[in-house]
Amino acid sequence: MSPDRALGRRGKVITLRTSALATVLVLSTAASASAYHPRETFAPFDMGQPTGRVRSATGLPGPDYWQNRADY
Repeated sequence: MSPDRALGRRGKVITLRTSALATVLVLSTAASASAYHPRETFAPFDMGQPTGRVRSATGLPGPDYWQNRADY
């Protein structure tokens, strides 16, 4: 008995669906892999303008920075 006859019609349909799904998965991963740029994805975040007057965008003290002091 040949392998095709052993599967029957239902086995052929499942095999066809499986191969179609595998083809779609391979094509979709190939298309999305070309759009991935790791240097852009993991690039440092640039704050640009300072978020307030206490600290600058780099984290350095700004013009309104203060520090509490105590002499015990």
